[in-house]
Amino acid sequence: MPQCKSCKKSGLFLKLEKDTGLCLSCAAEFAEAGRELTAKIARSKNRIATTNDLTIIKNEATNIVENIDRLIELKKRFHMDPGQELIDLKNTYAARL
Repeated sequence: MPQCKSCKKSGLFLKLEKDTGLCLSCAAEFAEAGRELTAKIARSKNRIATTNDLTIIKNEATNIVENIDRLIELKKRFHMDPGQELIDLKNTYAARL
């Protein structure tokens, strides 16, 4: 019988996302929160790419690290592996602090 990895709902007719093992409501919640955090990270990366001001670079690098930490916690909350790529990205920007 299928069971959601996050909310633990189960049932014969429960539909789960193939790649995440989450029910449709948990998958939608994860996608929305993940999309917001990813957008914040992308905005900070773009600000860094378009400036030479070290203060702005440091502030945006801090924002990136904080948002990556939030994204990692979100993935853990939904019982998903954060992945090495995300950890490497965090370490890259943490080195700029």
